Amino acid sequence: MNFSWRKRKNLIVASLVTIANTLISLNIASYAALRYLYNVNIYDNTSYGDYKKRTLFDNRNGSIAHPYVGKMELGSVPFQNEISTEPLFQRIDKASGESDVKILILGGSVAAHLSVHPESIGLFARKLNERFNTDKFSVYSAAFGGGKQPQQYFKMIYLDLLGFRPDIVINYDGFNEIALPIAENYVLKNPAIFPRAYSIHLDNSSNAGRACAIFSDKMIESGSHTPLAALIVHLYAQVCKNNLERIALPWWSDFLGNGDVKSYAQRSHAIWRESSNRIHDFTNAHGIDYIHVLQPNQYYPDSKPLSEAEKAQYVSRGNYGEPIRSYYWMLSREGIKTEHFYDQRLLFKHANSTIYSDSCCHFNKTGMEKIADDIIERFHAVFKARLSSIESSQATNNSP
Repeated sequence: MNFSWRKRKNLIVASLVTIANTLISLNIASYAALRYLYNVNIYDNTSYGDYKKRTLFDNRNGSIAHPYVGKMELGSVPFQNEISTEPLFQRIDKASGESDVKILILGGSVAAHLSVHPESIGLFARKLNERFNTDKFSVYSAAFGGGKQPQQYFKMIYLDLLGFRPDIVINYDGFNEIALPIAENYVLKNPAIFPRAYSIHLDNSSNAGRACAIFSDKMIESGSHTPLAALIVHLYAQVCKNNLERIALPWWSDFLGNGDVKSYAQRSHAIWRESSNRIHDFTNAHGIDYIHVLQPNQYYPDSKPLSEAEKAQYVSRGNYGEPIRSYYWMLSREGIKTEHFYDQRLLFKHANSTIYSDSCCHFNKTGMEKIADDIIERFHAVFKARLSSIESSQATNNSP
């Protein structure tokens, strides 16, 4: 009996040692794979935290396809009245007084960063109020990542339907209107007028796609520091990402002809111009000032002397770069109705420092502050006139 027990005991110990050695070996191999194949260091809290943020699919709680404005961020600020309670504003910078100058910002992610820049929340509202020494400017950011015309126009009209009445509309756009249709919609055989990669967004909004993203996010947020577990999470997230970003043509693609790339770019330009003019016609009829600004981009030829950091890190997105280099010149003042139009594409022509923050189109804090300051300076008279009107009206109401 003793011999039999010792034999079983030795077998159990040997098995446990084998399992332990296997797990140790797997974790060593997993750490090496993460560190040297995927550049993920799970024991550096700062870089690991940045990696998790980059890998999350829904770091603002996700988005859903909207029937009128194309996309709705579930983490945004709701517009609440008796008609609707949808999250239609990324952020609302509200002035302290009830009587204020309401500014509606439209556009894509760069426009959104005028209010929600991660390093300077409330940037545009703060700068406006500081410039005019007041608290009467309120900025309502209805811009969102990937927004492109005619979504700006549709969103303004939709907000009007819900009862929102701005005094000034700022449409900050241009890059998305050329880069996204050509780089994303064209390859999917989606019309240029559709929201960016719309057929993919519809697929990703399905139950299967959302389940993948939600489960992946939960595992990423758990942030395991065990190499084997972290590698499994990383690989699952990559598989999920590849499935969600796959180029899958919609069943209806053959019914909608898009022509060649050049004619597609021309159509994208026409959509941009006509949408801006429709915004002008609407705002003009309702006594609203309309400011339209064309944004800079690092891929636009001779628009900025790129710093060494920008050359090394921020010009690698060829699918966006080529459309901008080839067709961004089409967008111009010509054919635009609003008198308050401004081309900012050469704003950084003499800026040698690092201004961009990624290889797409986004700016660091210095860049965003320069953009905001330049808009305020360029349209100082528009903001001043609205502020004076508000102050005059208040003075009249308060007089005995």
